[in-house]
Amino acid sequence: MFGYLKKGRPEEFGGIPVTGVIDNATQELMKKKRCGRPDREPGEENGSRRKRFAVQGEKWKHTNLTWR
Repeated sequence: MFGYLKKGRPEEFGGIPVTGVIDNATQELMKKKRCGRPDREPGEENGSRRKRFAVQGEKWKHTNLTWR
């Protein structure tokens, strides 16, 4: 399908006969939810990542640092 799963692997995982082709049983398996996270639809969130934090305050002005 997307090139990252071997043929028959989804069928093995779903507990249906491994045929290597997309038959009715495989189609029904692919329609089922796979985990607690919803699938993203094309165009959702504009395909971009969300900002998780924002830098606040002023920029550090010291450029000459010393340490021990």
